Amino acid sequence: MGPGGDGLCVRGGSPGRGIDSDALAGCLARQLGALAHCPGIAYDCKKMAVAHAGLGVSQLDFIDFMADFEAAFDAHAVTHPELVAGDKLTLVTALGDMVGDIVADPTSDMSLYQRVGRKPAIQGFVGAPGLASTFLDRVMSDPAINGFFAMTGMERLHTCLVRQLGALDGPIHYGFEVTAPDGIETGVSLGDPCGAMKGVHAGLVNGEMQDAAITIDDFLALLQHLADAMTSFAVPVADRDAILEVLGPLCHVIVADAGTCPGDPSITLTERTDLGLLIDNLKEHGGLDDKYNGTVASMLCVTLQVPATGFDVVADVRLEIGLTHSFIGDLTIKVVAPDGTLSTALSRPGPEPMPLADDGIACCGDDSNFLASVPFTLRDEALLSAQKMGKGIDNASVVCKDEQPKMDPCEFKTFSGGGPGNGFAEFKGTAADGPWRVCIGDSGKGDFGVWEAVGLTLTRTQAP
Repeated sequence: MGPGGDGLCVRGGSPGRGIDSDALAGCLARQLGALAHCPGIAYDCKKMAVAHAGLGVSQLDFIDFMADFEAAFDAHAVTHPELVAGDKLTLVTALGDMVGDIVADPTSDMSLYQRVGRKPAIQGFVGAPGLASTFLDRVMSDPAINGFFAMTGMERLHTCLVRQLGALDGPIHYGFEVTAPDGIETGVSLGDPCGAMKGVHAGLVNGEMQDAAITIDDFLALLQHLADAMTSFAVPVADRDAILEVLGPLCHVIVADAGTCPGDPSITLTERTDLGLLIDNLKEHGGLDDKYNGTVASMLCVTLQVPATGFDVVADVRLEIGLTHSFIGDLTIKVVAPDGTLSTALSRPGPEPMPLADDGIACCGDDSNFLASVPFTLRDEALLSAQKMGKGIDNASVVCKDEQPKMDPCEFKTFSGGGPGNGFAEFKGTAADGPWRVCIGDSGKGDFGVWEAVGLTLTRTQAP
């Protein structure tokens, strides 16, 4: 068997019985026996690439496995002196050569589970009462909700929370627990696994307040404590938000009155298509040309009355404008929500050094044109910034009509430039119902137009 002796074959011990299943233990035993060149032993289970396909094993996972294997071998060798120095090297080398067939995530960052730091990191921010900044410490220190957990075993709660979070896109299967060795995943076992969310929360009341069932506010407080704990433990913002987004729908099975939970988003369009508002220098028509000075008062505004529907919290906004105007670099567009939140959606697109001051003075922006029959959409998720409107076409051409290839769909990412606001994300979580104002300002002389149509599409939920 190469550099080692025959101790691996004679006194290797019997396969373990509580790791996962008899089948797995048998396959591992035969694999190690075959790697050690034991007479009569052949590995007849799945090939490594097939057995590990879809598991998302990372380089860090593989490194940890090898370290655990070496530690187990060393512990076993203490009571088996017939093993020689080369035996360990034989197996470690053979297992290490399998890395290409096992590891699917060589950079250890391809999944949410890997990016947050795997189970050790999840165990860290879930924590326990008394461990500062951890989730369970924050929850148990919050008098508004800690009564719900008065009769809960903290070790079991910790284990189940870790397993729930690790199951989001990791290798853990929540609810399929095994009886682990002492001190590992305490509080659960093969016969007492973690429970389904609806069952474990049914009938819960807040301590001595027997009529205080779980409310939407209680649920949101839990999510906030989890968000704060992850922030304290340096979980990247995008990954933190992804975790919260996945957990959000659990509201329907945790909160006593599920009707207060955010439902499937509702999308509504409020529009006006017959405006005919002149943007020119004639006093009798409002005299908007070259009047913009950075204030809403200097702009031409249209009010859109958005009705209440029961889904009255803003999740997303998109704006469609039908406008004929030469020299698009003259124009600024702002949106004002019912609560007064203001965001600049378009700020004088063009090639000049950006952002231009939001005062209506600086020159000049792009010189191409808008045409009302070719409306454009502004939204945060669009790929091309509205600053790039008109790029690649001349002053006689129309945005979204004369580009080659023609833009389809005609949509641009909001560009606030030097104006206030940071895109339509400013409106997320605000009230959807009420009067919304869409305003256009003109910063240059001699180029006029007509504002024909405006449409405001809101994605709405029942709660933030």
